[in-house]
Amino acid sequence: MKKIESFLVFTLMILLILRYFQLPYITPPFIITFSLLALFYFPGAVAYFNGIELRDLFKTNYSKVLGKETISFTLVMGMVIAMMLIAVMFYVLHYPGAVSMLQRGGLFGTVLLVITLYKYKKTKSAYYRLSSSRLLYMWVMDIILLIFHYSNT
Repeated sequence: MKKIESFLVFTLMILLILRYFQLPYITPPFIITFSLLALFYFPGAVAYFNGIELRDLFKTNYSKVLGKETISFTLVMGMVIAMMLIAVMFYVLHYPGAVSMLQRGGLFGTVLLVITLYKYKKTKSAYYRLSSSRLLYMWVMDIILLIFHYSNT
């Protein structure tokens, strides 16, 4: 799972650079990579943040092992990260609704980041460390784009 995420993020960075130089025909792979990364985080977040290998995902009933609270929190966090990714894609492509998605992502990301950091401080779990780092990366990118947008208007 870590290799998939690394590959998608690396590909996304290359495509962002190519998009900056306005190369033709870069938009479809750009949209596909953003969408795949968003799909990786939303339903795949439960497996990724809890250290479950992809081949072992359907062998065990993880709702009993992890607990319903952990699975629910991970799904919400994956949904917020995916929403922030799609908002960034909308912003870069100048689609309508990007700013409102960035605002909502920043708000929900702030709430989840505070909860995650509080739980990490309390438990020192690797799960909360990994999930808070991913959430923090997306939150910072979201806030930077919002600041950039409002400084140019």
